[in-house]
Amino acid sequence: MKWRGLIALFGVAAIVFPCAAYAQKGALPTIGYLGFDSADKSKELLDAFRDGLRTKGLVEGQNVTIE
Repeated sequence: MKWRGLIALFGVAAIVFPCAAYAQKGALPTIGYLGFDSADKSKELLDAFRDGLRTKGLVEGQNVTIE
């Protein structure tokens, strides 16, 4: 392989690889909520849980997922 080809290969790799790293967006962190009743029965508790997270700066769907 000639030097020009090798230098061109490294130049293209230096341009392409950082772009590929920005292409993937990381998944949101997931918080699991485990309760004794269904979500309908424990709605007040879930609302209080979400309010507590909101006071810490965590908003469901924006920077955290709740399951």
